[in-house]
Amino acid sequence: MKLTHRSWVVRLMGWASGVVLTPEEMEATGPATYLAFVVLGITNDIWSWEKEKRATQKSRGHNPLINAVQMVMHIQNTDEETAKKVVYEIIRTHEEQYCRVRDEYLTHSQTSPAVKKWFQVLELSIAGNALWSIRAIRYHPSAKNPYHVIFRGSSVFRELKVGQFGPRFMTDDEFKSGSKQP
Repeated sequence: MKLTHRSWVVRLMGWASGVVLTPEEMEATGPATYLAFVVLGITNDIWSWEKEKRATQKSRGHNPLINAVQMVMHIQNTDEETAKKVVYEIIRTHEEQYCRVRDEYLTHSQTSPAVKKWFQVLELSIAGNALWSIRAIRYHPSAKNPYHVIFRGSSVFRELKVGQFGPRFMTDDEFKSGSKQP
């Protein structure tokens, strides 16, 4: 797969991280970028599998199940547990290939700082995606949401005092009546 300026995800990651690759660098790092994106996508598939399977079952098949686990089950005519093992192996294999391709590229003495940073961005994305997927409540419905808090009390924003640099916040009475006093 040739990654070019048309690959919006690659461009978005580059923009968000401040990495600007030349067209030649994009072409040269394309194989490593492709391998990283395979790992990113399939890692998501392995962790989202149960959620996607439940959603398809709940919809009585109206929501199609498009996932690497399902594809392996279908293509290899195998059961779910075996398919998951195959998908994990695909992830591991592509991570190893990514490392080999990256290391080979980095042996060139002319590797630019932008390319080195790009590899860091890819690796942090792979790690962050895996960590997020492992901990995402949406993929683990029995997990307790650590961020769910019942908030009692007045808003900190209403109580901020920033002097002449900020607006005067409405009081509760002003808010309820819909009119702000000068």
